[in-house]
Amino acid sequence: MKEPGLVVRIHGKDHESIEVQFKDRTVTARNIIRDLKIGDYVILNEDLAIQKLTEHEALKMMH
Repeated sequence: MKEPGLVVRIHGKDHESIEVQFKDRTVTARNIIRDLKIGDYVILNEDLAIQKLTEHEALKMMH
């Protein structure tokens, strides 16, 4: 079974990019800026791609 990536919640952004701080790296998500807003949950996949999660999915993964 594949190990799930790290789930984080978006806390703030500017108009250019969202920086998502993970344990060992900061990922800048420019390609999905229109889809993300403060309070959204995202996961960092193995290929370092950021994927948006619903709150239900995120909470299930974190527990």
